[in-house]
Amino acid sequence: MEKLNYKINQRAADVARRLKKIIDFHELINVSNVSEFCLAYDIVFKWNKESCKIVFGEDESQLSSSMKLKLRKMFAGIKTEEETKLSKINNFNKALFKFCGSVLDDELLAKNNIYGPLSTYRAYYFKKEFREALNNYFKESKFYDFFLLYFKSSKRPIGEAIRCFKKLKEFCASLEPVGSLLRFEEMVYPLELVLKNNLNFQNINWKNFKYLYETNFYILLYDTENQMEVKIYLINKNFVTQKWFLSGTLRHNEIFIDLARQNFKSFEVFQHNFFIENKQLEVNSEKDLYEKLGFNYIYPELRCGGCEFFKNKEELNIVKFSDIKSDLHVHTNFSDGGNSIEELVDFYISKGYQYIVLTDHSVSLSQGRGLDIDKLMEKNDLIDRLNKNIKNFKIFKGAEVDILEDGSLDYPDLILENLDFVIASIHLNYDLDKNAMTSRLERAIKNPYVHMIGHISGRLVGFLPIYSVDLERLLKLASEYKTIIEINGNPARLDLDSSSIKLYKDRFKNLYAVNTDLHNIKQFNTRFYCSVMTARKSYLRKNDIINSLDLDEFENLIKTIRSEKLMKKNSLF
Repeated sequence: MEKLNYKINQRAADVARRLKKIIDFHELINVSNVSEFCLAYDIVFKWNKESCKIVFGEDESQLSSSMKLKLRKMFAGIKTEEETKLSKINNFNKALFKFCGSVLDDELLAKNNIYGPLSTYRAYYFKKEFREALNNYFKESKFYDFFLLYFKSSKRPIGEAIRCFKKLKEFCASLEPVGSLLRFEEMVYPLELVLKNNLNFQNINWKNFKYLYETNFYILLYDTENQMEVKIYLINKNFVTQKWFLSGTLRHNEIFIDLARQNFKSFEVFQHNFFIENKQLEVNSEKDLYEKLGFNYIYPELRCGGCEFFKNKEELNIVKFSDIKSDLHVHTNFSDGGNSIEELVDFYISKGYQYIVLTDHSVSLSQGRGLDIDKLMEKNDLIDRLNKNIKNFKIFKGAEVDILEDGSLDYPDLILENLDFVIASIHLNYDLDKNAMTSRLERAIKNPYVHMIGHISGRLVGFLPIYSVDLERLLKLASEYKTIIEINGNPARLDLDSSSIKLYKDRFKNLYAVNTDLHNIKQFNTRFYCSVMTARKSYLRKNDIINSLDLDEFENLIKTIRSEKLMKKNSLF
């Protein structure tokens, strides 16, 4: 591989800028231990592999966890020379470098159509030249270990898989998702689809997709924009059962077959088809398949591991897309949204919604064009005028108010009490320690004017983990105060996530809202889908989701939440 030399002067300037930022904000980040601050300065000034290890590693013998969190936030963009070289090469060589410290020539990879784990696996067993080149770096017995590493590192956030699928639908409308995209798993690889009718794929102009190869069972494409292999299965007959095998996890399918054998002694499986008493089982749909074999119907997003077979019909009666009657987290062009209030009203009425809450950012979020009080009042006046002329639909006056570092809110109570609905969210200073971060959110949950906590865990799918918080404590408190927990449909967030909801939902009986966090009408379909799918994957039902309420029911609920919170606050004094 050609050496990719790092520009030393550019790196020095990059480090200097970040050091200046640390020094400028010394008071702001509350560094109490000056000697530790000086040590941190020395470590990052030389910024090499050892510095990176200290800041981003787990060892806390030199720097405390709180200092490391501050440095990680400020220095996340700096890379060591080795990392910079690695960032310039393709994904295969990144994985190979991590596995054995070596890389293969780009021409060899291109010649053998190496674009991802699946094409690598095929080339290793069918292309002698590639196999011999790879075996120069590790034994053949280690290939599977390398393949697993490469496969795991290739997984992409579901938002990228959805974008990829939408682009492919433009070329071939009859494609249907299976695998991890159909199950709505947060990280996807590869993108798996099925097609009923075979096409001559080689003659299609795929634009950003590269045609890799075709077998009797599938074709493999590569999405150059999202760096993802796409496996399209070709099904000519018995579409329902063939697709079923591709929809659930391996564990789900194994349990399904084992239980079916208990229900029918003569049950057999042959070439991905089902037989009872040597007769092939004829089914019209997947629902028909489950019912004929003695099961409650299990939606694809629930086919994950086995416990779904032991849920009763009521537990499997999860929220439907058609149950949702409102969106409680919408941004307008008063802040960082792309549409006017009038455009949003027309759009949501066309979707059959009964009401929306307009929740522009508060004043502290400058990058989100947060509204000062005068601008907020101007927006609210416009909403009042529009509501007088709209029938069978209501616009609620709301705001997404920042939770400040001490847990107070970005607008004073005098302003908050005149809003119909308040979301409290964190957008800044999210690197506090666990106790401080938890207390910060607790104060917001108890605030009598707060109806909902937005994207409570702060995670970004595939990139950032949740805040350092005691989530159990927060959800317990939210259930006591009837503070709503948002399920944010931004595919980069999916927050709160389905795993956390499932873990605590039977213990705390929280109220949830499925929201789009809409900033542009074009985002609606994807974000609405993601928010509702997260709720469905969490086994939430219609009565768990507050924006399934009719307009009158919703108005009564938000008034009750505020009045009961105010009573609790007053009872403490």
